[in-house]
Amino acid sequence: MSESNRTQKAVKNASITMICQMVYILVSFVCRTVFTKILGSEYLGLNGLFTNILSMLSFVELGIGSALVYKMYKPLKEHDEEGLIVLLKFYKKAYDLIALIVAVIGLSLVPFLDYLVDAPTIKINIRLLYILFLLDTVISYLYTYKKSILIADQKNYIVAIYTQVFNIVMNSGQIVILILTHNYILYLVFKILCDWLCNIVCAIKANKEYPFIQRKTNKTLSKRDKNDIKESVKGLLLSKIASVAFDGTDNIFISQFVGISSVGIVSNYTLILNTVNSLFNQVFSSLTASVGNLGVDSSKNQIESVLKKLYFINAFLFGYLFVGMTLLLRFFIVNIWIGGEYYLSDITVFLLVLELCLRGIHFPAYMTRNALGKFSELKYIPPICAALNIILDFVLGKSIGIAGIILATIISRLITRFTDIWVLYDLTFGESVSNYYKMHIKFLMIVFMVGIISFFTLKQICFSNVWLQFLVDIGIITLLYFVIIFLIYGRSEELKYYQKMMKNILRKISKGF
Repeated sequence: MSESNRTQKAVKNASITMICQMVYILVSFVCRTVFTKILGSEYLGLNGLFTNILSMLSFVELGIGSALVYKMYKPLKEHDEEGLIVLLKFYKKAYDLIALIVAVIGLSLVPFLDYLVDAPTIKINIRLLYILFLLDTVISYLYTYKKSILIADQKNYIVAIYTQVFNIVMNSGQIVILILTHNYILYLVFKILCDWLCNIVCAIKANKEYPFIQRKTNKTLSKRDKNDIKESVKGLLLSKIASVAFDGTDNIFISQFVGISSVGIVSNYTLILNTVNSLFNQVFSSLTASVGNLGVDSSKNQIESVLKKLYFINAFLFGYLFVGMTLLLRFFIVNIWIGGEYYLSDITVFLLVLELCLRGIHFPAYMTRNALGKFSELKYIPPICAALNIILDFVLGKSIGIAGIILATIISRLITRFTDIWVLYDLTFGESVSNYYKMHIKFLMIVFMVGIISFFTLKQICFSNVWLQFLVDIGIITLLYFVIIFLIYGRSEELKYYQKMMKNILRKISKGF
């Protein structure tokens, strides 16, 4: 594939994904507002707790999906239809088995729910609610395997469109259900139905795009391919374990040490943070196949150059998010959105935003490592970090509360991020990790400086109208951030690259008119 075609596909993926995600963000925000107003913080907490518990079962997937998408890059490039059919056949068998295992393990947890959930004001049967969450998780593994060929072939925009259309339909229907019935069970059942239909429609689309995948074959994966996947899965399994410990335990510890209502309060902050993070990550995830295809026939220097450009734009966006959210997130939630009962301390809000933005800034490095198939090199670092996170969750959560649990995640993730950078720079590019960290630390220091300047500037401006205050604050933060970043990075290769890209896009748009 030519560089021009590869770039066009990458831009198309990123653009369509972003548009779909932005529409979904708007509808999901309205849905969460209605949910919060009608059902309250305990139902929000229960929602977050069950999501965390079941996300812990995701380790059963072992990372097979990522390993198989990576294996598809080469047969797609070589138009090896038989090779792709064999890979999809293996993928289907693996995911059917995973769905069964998740169902069995999930059901085995039902007798222990009383020890995990303390929500006396919730009148609905807790076990029934949990089983509905479990059913939704199990369904997510069915029919999903055919999406992989679209993703590997840089057609993630197709998956993004279908997924977000069904998400919009789902949230719209849930809003109607909550307003008319106040029924949480119907709310969950409708979600299950939409998720199931989305997987089916994506599978039908894959069949139309690649009719040959419906052919039967008696062939199986070669011993070499199985060994390659096995080695990749070993590395990915360790990462999965770490991911479960980081993402699947926080709400459980908050529920135990602080209370189920606190899970609901925190979830409104994390909803906004994760929604914006998801918008950015969806765009960069859509570029994974482009980087993977680049890795098939490009030099290490070319790949590193792409990584630096991705890092710059991602850090630029997440730096802006960090400054804005640190200073304005609580103001928006308490004064504009849902009220003072959802107040969190300054340090808790700061740590929530910091954790998410550090994770987001690192995403291009993580994505590049996955795209290049560097799975097994991680060795035993992820499970060590996972154990450390759980220990710190317990120690810091018990003594400090919510802020301690978030701090535990930040500390533990630093180790896994260093490992990602080491695998990329030392093992892949043959360069020192200091090349990355010089760039990284410089950007973080600049962002913190902008945050401090913005904080003291906003202190000088006060309006009685909360909306006017909020909008003026956004304007000041935006102006300060963009001016300082452009003053410092105005002559950088990365900024010049994006300026040139924007000029080309605007030129094409103007010609269209």
